[in-house]
Amino acid sequence: MNARGVSAGDQGARGEITMAQWAELEAQMRELEVLMEETEVPPALLSAYWEASADLIALLEETKTVLATVRADLLEPRVIRERYVDLRRRLLSAQARAQELTLDAGIEQPSLDSW
Repeated sequence: MNARGVSAGDQGARGEITMAQWAELEAQMRELEVLMEETEVPPALLSAYWEASADLIALLEETKTVLATVRADLLEPRVIRERYVDLRRRLLSAQARAQELTLDAGIEQPSLDSW
């Protein structure tokens, strides 16, 4: 039970973001990181690739920071949901950028939709 008197099991039922959802979000970011590391990009696309990689690294670091505050129970549920939704939106954008890069480079990659 947390400081607000809500057990972890109750949080998901009330529409709050669960630790499992955070773990899944972070896992999807890590999978995208691996995909990007394994992608061979032609020289013409290196600038876009490095920009996308830097943005993903920043997103991962921000997620770690937010997750630390969530674990410390320092944020209200509304703020947690807002942060989660924002990070999720940014992950989807990063996935789209990665997919564009691989398409532009003519590289066959697994579909990001399967994640």
